[in-house]
Amino acid sequence: MLNKSYIAIGSNLGNREQNIRGAIDTLRSNPLCTVTNESRLYDTEPLLKEGSGEQGWYLNGAIEIETTLAASDLLSLLQEIEIELGRPLPRKSGEARIIDLDILFFEDLVIKTADLTIPHPELHKRMFVLQPLYDIAPTLMHPTLRMSVGDLKTKLDKILK
Repeated sequence: MLNKSYIAIGSNLGNREQNIRGAIDTLRSNPLCTVTNESRLYDTEPLLKEGSGEQGWYLNGAIEIETTLAASDLLSLLQEIEIELGRPLPRKSGEARIIDLDILFFEDLVIKTADLTIPHPELHKRMFVLQPLYDIAPTLMHPTLRMSVGDLKTKLDKILK
């Protein structure tokens, strides 16, 4: 059975576009995943957390994949790709990242475990997530907010203005 998932992808260290392309190419080469769509890439200002220091701007995008993996197994695969591309462990919230891969949606599932929350809990508050996701899935419905990605983007646009 194929599961459709949407993944946010970003980088603010090194050659950001090369890092993102490397992650997408790694997913493409995995027989358990098929990349079916990808957004444009956007330059975005980092969300700085207290104590995180200065950081360069991010390059952010989103991809749609189909996979035979379960959500928890997809998370493990994405973390393996991050490590392979040079993201160190342990991860710290707010740190600069050579690559960041986050599951935004996995089918219409709602999952909340110690390691995984789907839909991504902050996606509706982040234009750097919504804009690329809008590029590839404007009518996709958020399973708990009961709003489309397009409506979430419009709502956030109004708040940010």
